[in-house]
Amino acid sequence: MSKKGGALSLAVVLFVVAVPGRVAAQEVALTVGKFLGDDVLETIPIVGPPARIGFSDGTLYGVRVSIGALFAEVEATLASAGSSVFADTDDELSARFTYAEAGAVIKLFPGPIAPFIAGGIGYHRIGWGLEGSSSYGTMGYYLGAGLKVGLGKIGVRGDLRDHITPIRLDGLDPAVAAAIGLEDNTTVHNFELSVALTIGF
Repeated sequence: MSKKGGALSLAVVLFVVAVPGRVAAQEVALTVGKFLGDDVLETIPIVGPPARIGFSDGTLYGVRVSIGALFAEVEATLASAGSSVFADTDDELSARFTYAEAGAVIKLFPGPIAPFIAGGIGYHRIGWGLEGSSSYGTMGYYLGAGLKVGLGKIGVRGDLRDHITPIRLDGLDPAVAAAIGLEDNTTVHNFELSVALTIGF
């Protein structure tokens, strides 16, 4: 089964599990938050102490749409954040992460104040600011936790998520790999710390 086929199958299963009967709630969350970039290389060979190459922090914007029952929801997310490698140097290379993800939100207990855990899979894209280079896309994953506070049809939520993106050399533009100095496959864990205005309907 292809990766896209596997993602679709998982989304269908999650929907069936989370919505056993009549849909109880639908929600849109307008999201803004902090993007906390991970290291892409642990060390680089330079004179002096080892240095790390990482994605810089940035601002994340997104929208989440969820549908579900009392304890569980199926959720789709589209979010984007700007970042860079070698920030504040002459070699700075901009990078924009885009996450199109689907997964499940499990409420630890229902109510107007509901802590939850979340997880799922999706398509992760990195657009590079290197002229003539192609973007990098792959299947990625996420894990997270948060809190929803309901105020009728309007509410707020907070999320802490780990967006896990495998970076494989065979799919990465060679010019980008050379610019970064990447010589092997790696996995980056970019964290999201966000708040959202939620609208139920």
